Amino acid sequence: MNIKEQIHQFLLIQQGFFNPKKAPLPKINIQFVFQEEGGTYPFYFNINKNQCLLKEGKTAKPNYTISTTFATWKKIGGGYLSGMEAIKNDQLKIEGRVLGFILFFAKMFSGTTDWPVPENCYVPATYTTKKIKNVLVLSCSPRGKKGVTHLMAERLITGMKEAGANVTTLFPAEMKIKPCIGCFQCWLKDDGNCIYHNQDDLKIFNEYYTQCDLIVWATPIYVYHCSTLLKM
Repeated sequence: MNIKEQIHQFLLIQQGFFNPKKAPLPKINIQFVFQEEGGTYPFYFNINKNQCLLKEGKTAKPNYTISTTFATWKKIGGGYLSGMEAIKNDQLKIEGRVLGFILFFAKMFSGTTDWPVPENCYVPATYTTKKIKNVLVLSCSPRGKKGVTHLMAERLITGMKEAGANVTTLFPAEMKIKPCIGCFQCWLKDDGNCIYHNQDDLKIFNEYYTQCDLIVWATPIYVYHCSTLLKM
């Protein structure tokens, strides 16, 4: 996939997050000019009557013109770089009301609500995945085998075994895993192991994790999040 196709695909994904309820004006044209080593690639979002369409080329009357590189725009879109920081570093130029654009753009492309996503924003993809043979299931309920979470996981495990997979199930509730103390020795040492590597059961998890083709994380939800065992 060449750089032009990559830019087009990325903007299609952004288009799919268009939220018409957050658009500040009924009609907006947002021009993008991606300046790459191989040339300049213009695209623009045409927002009209609660619909957002991606078009190639230049629009005659842009409300905003964004000049940047594809690498920078990906970082901004992924949350790795703020728009203000990119402007300060001369990685991003905006023609129009700069502050207003930065404030409303993130909101306007924050995800659809009850508006249908345009069919042309879906990006077709193919995946070359090898056959799954070894599966690791982490059943992370504090109740272990007696919990409802594992009752549901068992149904999945049964199906995977019937499909020919080798399934290993670990119960963190039955394992001794010491919490991280933030010493960063796993980063600083050559072997990359935790200081507790030979003292607790995390090495058992590591052994299966590095050999499995698929990992299943099964957990109950407590206060809108996973169990403490899964976090550890």
